[in-house]
Amino acid sequence: MDRQEIDKRVFFTNEEWDKLAVYMIGNNTRYRENIIIPRMMGPVKIKTREEKMIEAAMESCAFKTVTSCVLGKFAIGVIGLCIVEVCESTWCDSFSLVQMRL
Repeated sequence: MDRQEIDKRVFFTNEEWDKLAVYMIGNNTRYRENIIIPRMMGPVKIKTREEKMIEAAMESCAFKTVTSCVLGKFAIGVIGLCIVEVCESTWCDSFSLVQMRL
């Protein structure tokens, strides 16, 4: 085969394929100015890396589990103290008297 036959079989050259790919795909660089941040009220603030890390930790299942257990124990303790205080001043005395009679 000679060079002319090879050139006839090629539809696009490598440079043309590159230009076509750039045209179809477009520019791959993204600029910070192109970011659209939805805004409800107040100014738009972009979160720092530390804020993102703290938010990820707060939203993790392990943190939520530990927090709910600690707050649950605290709530049970407060409710228990309230019940004991009510119990001492009202019906527990009469209940103990009934047990003494038996």
